[in-house]
Amino acid sequence: MSIEISLRAVKEAYMEENVKVIVVADYDVDSYMGKRIALRKGEEVELPRWIANALSEKGIVKLKTPYSVSVGDLSRYAFLESRSSHPSSLQALPKNIYLEYREYISSLSKQLKENFNPEIFEELRKAENFMNEIVRYRLSKILRVALGRGTMKEIVEKMTREELILFREISNIIEKWEKIVLEG
Repeated sequence: MSIEISLRAVKEAYMEENVKVIVVADYDVDSYMGKRIALRKGEEVELPRWIANALSEKGIVKLKTPYSVSVGDLSRYAFLESRSSHPSSLQALPKNIYLEYREYISSLSKQLKENFNPEIFEELRKAENFMNEIVRYRLSKILRVALGRGTMKEIVEKMTREELILFREISNIIEKWEKIVLEG
């Protein structure tokens, strides 16, 4: 399976996960998986993320906890990753950090388009910088693990789903390359 297909599958699984929402306007869904759903203002319900996002865009629901990632979280993760370059220092991150980061950045960008705010602009800039640092540190550690020929179970368990896909792909490429170069 290609890396693109694998990453798309991760995103699709994420979008199917249930999230809690608070209904802010009455709304009837004619058919969802063969069921009629009536949403009433003030209710707290769980919906698949893709439906929750669509209804949130329409102003019908509000995500109870929109993002589990913030600029403060990203700052902390970047600091922890920067403390050591050794692969064993790879930090366990929230399993959906990359997808939640993209939603977070998208939300900040949307807010800026609607009404420019210097504080939101600065938050966006910092979030992007911290995530770039996180990715750089983590990629370096993942590459070292892949070159080490072992899975180092405790390190692999700290990888996100996206990183695990990358790790496996890189490990396979290295293995094939070494076989061709060294064995002919």
